[in-house]
Amino acid sequence: MSEQNFLEKITGFFKDGLDFSSIKKPSDVLDLPFVELKAFDAQWAPFFEDFEVKTIKELAQFSEPIIIEGLDPEDVNKLAMIAEMLFWRMTQLSEFGEQKKKVVFLGLGNAGKTSALTALSEKYSSIKELLPTRGLARQNTKILGYDLMAYDFGGQSEYREQYFTKADMYFSEADMMVFCIDIQDKDRYNESLDYLKQILETYTKFELFLPVLIVFTKMDPDIANEESINSSRIKIIDDIEKFIDPKFDIGYANSSIFERNSIENLFSLALKRISTSGGVIQELLKTFVKDINARACTLISSTGLVFGSYGETHQEEEMLNNSAAYLQNLYLFHLTTGLQKEDFYSLTYARNNMHFISEYITTSDSGMVYLWILTQDMRQEVLGIPKFREELMPLIGLFL
Repeated sequence: MSEQNFLEKITGFFKDGLDFSSIKKPSDVLDLPFVELKAFDAQWAPFFEDFEVKTIKELAQFSEPIIIEGLDPEDVNKLAMIAEMLFWRMTQLSEFGEQKKKVVFLGLGNAGKTSALTALSEKYSSIKELLPTRGLARQNTKILGYDLMAYDFGGQSEYREQYFTKADMYFSEADMMVFCIDIQDKDRYNESLDYLKQILETYTKFELFLPVLIVFTKMDPDIANEESINSSRIKIIDDIEKFIDPKFDIGYANSSIFERNSIENLFSLALKRISTSGGVIQELLKTFVKDINARACTLISSTGLVFGSYGETHQEEEMLNNSAAYLQNLYLFHLTTGLQKEDFYSLTYARNNMHFISEYITTSDSGMVYLWILTQDMRQEVLGIPKFREELMPLIGLFL
């Protein structure tokens, strides 16, 4: 990116009036004093006088837990996370420029890999006509606003043998692996697990410990609540946990081509695992929930991509994420009927003293970005939004 565009994207992280004339390349940002970050409260200065670290780079590389007597550890942690995020992003830009994320999709034949990608592209009419992927299919694609290089590995046995024969070529470095297991094909559970184990052992051999998302495909609405299906899912997860190396960052998700939200949530989970801003957004959401005494909040785009979410309980977080996805689709449908765009709207359950609130934040390459909040106090939410938007905007501008 040009120097001018680059500076436009980073200024929001810093206090007003900072002189950027010394910045000639992205890595120069790391030599700026971390006290110039907006996340650093000027009132903290006396507490940091004896702190040996001075620059953003030094703070990001500080190996010990940062404990400053008299300051809230969560505030200091948020400052450190922003420094780490800037360090990673600026170093990447300096060394490689803008690069597309590489995501590999693996699983047995007919496991639903290609169908999931097709459904996400809204090409539903072509799903029934899909032929098995032959060997490796590679394509540049935009998923929920992200530019990705997607590698779809055909799952037939003859192709799987070829992958491992030339492992150094096929299992080259990737940012993320999505492994699909057909939850309806009970006769092939063991074959799927053996294949997954062989893949992970290959990545371990090359010391590539990438994030892994295990997706149970074809979890269709008419079977999703069947006890036998859910028992099988739990057993598969237990079996995977027994052999997977803890160095892999692993997650689990369900999907069905008959429920678009499930496909969107699948890729939201995947993309969050390879996003450099995810940890910082999570920390900001956590702080925001506590500041306004809410129950949960989530940051989601109009295309269905969840950038981050936090709840006082897992149940409340999950309820808000699912509700936001459905309510947002309803809102977008209403816009197609001629209704004017709203920056704020809500759903209230008066008897339960519960409010689902949506606030428009900005528009990015991933679509319109909304903050959804589950709260019992609408007044505190409304008063807290302006400051929170100010913290979010730099992250959205640079990453989303």
